[in-house]
Amino acid sequence: MHVLEHHSALVTSILEHAGWTVRAGATFATKHFATVVGDKAASLLMLGTRSVRGDFSSEGLNVLGGRPLLLPEDANAQQVAEQVAGFLTEAEALIVDSWTVRVGPLGGR
Repeated sequence: MHVLEHHSALVTSILEHAGWTVRAGATFATKHFATVVGDKAASLLMLGTRSVRGDFSSEGLNVLGGRPLLLPEDANAQQVAEQVAGFLTEAEALIVDSWTVRVGPLGGR
């Protein structure tokens, strides 16, 4: 089953509600964060039929690299909604806690 494709409208809605900009038919999303080096985009990539991976670099490391989401093959709409929302909450917490965001624009000035 193509979980992400089957629930693409739901996933798009959840992402957009959380402030992410969805592109390429719900396969790519971005959200900008104020950082010490200026405005910086985080990205989410929907891979294959049920995987979501994130990217946001801070101090040369992808703070989302070790936190992919793998949806169950038989996930229903409620499970997709809960897991995607939980993934976004965790991803954004990691981003906000990253050094480049924590320090803030121009060192907090």
